[in-house]
Amino acid sequence: MKRSFRNLTPIFGALVITLSVIAGCEDNGIVGSTFLPSNPALIVDTVSTLNLETVPLVSYAGNKSVVALGRYEDALFGTYESIAMLTPGLLNSADTLLSDYRYGFVLRPVAAYGDTMSTTTFDVYEIKQRWRAQEWKMDDQPVLGSQPITRFELGNTDSLFVEMPQEWVNRYLSYYAMDSEIRDSAYVASEFGVAFVPVSGNKISYLSSIDNAFIVQRPDTTSVSTTIRQRASNYRLIQSGRSLENAVVINNDFTQTGRFSFYIDENTIGSKVVSRAELVFYEDTELLNATLPVGHTRYSDGIVRIFDLADDEKEFYVTKNPVTSAVIDSMEGSYRFNITNLVNGSIAEGGREFTYYVVTDTDNGIIRPGLILNSGAGLKAPRIIVTRVEANQ
Repeated sequence: MKRSFRNLTPIFGALVITLSVIAGCEDNGIVGSTFLPSNPALIVDTVSTLNLETVPLVSYAGNKSVVALGRYEDALFGTYESIAMLTPGLLNSADTLLSDYRYGFVLRPVAAYGDTMSTTTFDVYEIKQRWRAQEWKMDDQPVLGSQPITRFELGNTDSLFVEMPQEWVNRYLSYYAMDSEIRDSAYVASEFGVAFVPVSGNKISYLSSIDNAFIVQRPDTTSVSTTIRQRASNYRLIQSGRSLENAVVINNDFTQTGRFSFYIDENTIGSKVVSRAELVFYEDTELLNATLPVGHTRYSDGIVRIFDLADDEKEFYVTKNPVTSAVIDSMEGSYRFNITNLVNGSIAEGGREFTYYVVTDTDNGIIRPGLILNSGAGLKAPRIIVTRVEANQ
């Protein structure tokens, strides 16, 4: 599948909390300070109001550091559903395995999206077609068996053992009867893991990939474990959220990406050099808070990232680094990016057009929807603000 607010008076002291800067535009003091006249006057202007549009881009969902499973009806963003896909590896100690041991997955949730006290019911299906985690896209659909092989519930717990049924265990153990030289290849060729499909509940749970395993429990309470050979989250928005007139939804997985463009030259800025230039976005904090019921959680670390993507980079999983990131100013709900060098460079070049893509923070498997006010939001519309110096008349 192919797939913005501020009081204009603050100038220097509380302008920006920035993690990095656009394409090498690091803040090394006031750019162009050697050009300042002896009696300067600072002029702060909004030189451009921006408009964002939501663009769906290709995204991959496999081998991330977090696996998501469950379903949550977000009153603002819509209903997300996530199927966890896990393929256990083979154990090294084949001689110690017996059919009367308990075989299953240990799940250790580290966070949740939704009603934290909700209990979610899952059906476990065998995956019937080969898949590769490193190639698994967000819009791919797993081929599942016709019937679930077991069912379990995941509530407010630190750890859960999901036991696999005996028929599955017998087939799993049959690989240990094979010669060790062909065992792994035979297993990989025939066994494609299982999918945990949500049936009921109102929560998505997040599992850290390093804290979950496939284990064998012995009667003497000891256990043997192996790693998860493949993992992926098959998550998607299955029902759209409310219609938003003056805001755009962005997400960390690029399935909802905010695209915006602007042009910079001397006429746009009104000067041959600026002391400071900022790109400013505003979050609709009021709406975000109003649509989250008591006891529900929606993950956000208050960071947004901006990318410069060539056409061919939009066709594949985005692995390049963002050109800049910013942390939210919680007092006014703004994200501020220092683009001083970018603006001055563009003026010096005679003008330049820019197109960027904005998403929320790291694409690690946690669903992080965000809401940026757009061009119709008045004083909180996304904008470019410059501070320039003019001589007193």
